[in-house]
Amino acid sequence: MSFQFTYENYTRILGKLTDRGYAFALFPEALKLFERKKSFALIRHDVDLDLQGALKLAELDAESSVRATFFLLIRTEHYNLFSDTGTEIVEAIIDLGHEIGLHFNRLSYPEMNIKEISKACRKEADILGKWFSQKIFTVSFHRPNKLVLEGSPELSAPMLNTYMPLFIRDIKYLSDSRGEWKHIPMENEWFKKGMPLHILTHPIWWKDEDFTPIEKIVGVVESQKRLLERSIEKNMNYYIPHGKKSDVNGASI
Repeated sequence: MSFQFTYENYTRILGKLTDRGYAFALFPEALKLFERKKSFALIRHDVDLDLQGALKLAELDAESSVRATFFLLIRTEHYNLFSDTGTEIVEAIIDLGHEIGLHFNRLSYPEMNIKEISKACRKEADILGKWFSQKIFTVSFHRPNKLVLEGSPELSAPMLNTYMPLFIRDIKYLSDSRGEWKHIPMENEWFKKGMPLHILTHPIWWKDEDFTPIEKIVGVVESQKRLLERSIEKNMNYYIPHGKKSDVNGASI
């Protein structure tokens, strides 16, 4: 039976980690814990599409006494961190005790070398940090290419990045990319041995019920469409969303 990406199962993973004696750490804490041979897990959420889903995972993390890192895109068409809704969601995530990091969209900088990427990372991290009054310690890369996958610390210096050898090679890396696990966290030997884990999730894959990956993507598209319609209707009373009626003056009712 395939793994079901439900909130219930997500909470179960956190519970299993706790029961096994894992501590939950943030990326800047990892090296010291690794050198001390501690059992710890880095919980990383790359927010590619679904800000509202990110808030739900943040709530589940907090309920399980877990501090996680939420990596946020600045250059994306999928959501707007600086809108009223986007800012409220991210501030709620921070208020729950979580850390935010920069999810750097490599596709926006296709031809850059390491030095240029590092400069762009610093620029974006500065914007993100100032907007939310947070210090940005760590960068993850959206759609990494070969250069990024080499994991040079210089890519994001002076910040950490999640493809550095410590986080990918030394600490065991698990990901739900494309809506499937290569290794289910509580069923692999790394977990059974209490080895340090770096667990990457994407909020879009986790829902109350399990749907296909395509159904989940369509759901987010529809949600974003409704959000846009509400915003336009609020600012332009002559715009009538499909299915609504209008009064004789053309205002939506």
